Amino acid sequence: MMKTKVTVYKLEDLDNNGETILCGTLNDIRQWAKDQWKSSCEFVEDLMIDLGGILNEEDFYTKMDDDLVLFAFLEGGGYILVDLCEVPLEDFQE
Repeated sequence: MMKTKVTVYKLEDLDNNGETILCGTLNDIRQWAKDQWKSSCEFVEDLMIDLGGILNEEDFYTKMDDDLVLFAFLEGGGYILVDLCEVPLEDFQE
């Protein structure tokens, strides 16, 4: 039986000389982005104006579920995702 695989990414902050923010699945990266609302609402609001004018936290969370919006948000914030590897989903541990 073939195991389901998941891609593991490294999230880097290009504004801090490529500092690694975290390594994880796309869902881990998505959760990190959603957590930015709580830590820096102004930063998020400034970035999201060009991505559809987010008005509240719930709208932001909903938009972050769209991969294209997530990638645009990360790029606009000075972050980059680097593919690290694929691992079997059952073997992945954060």
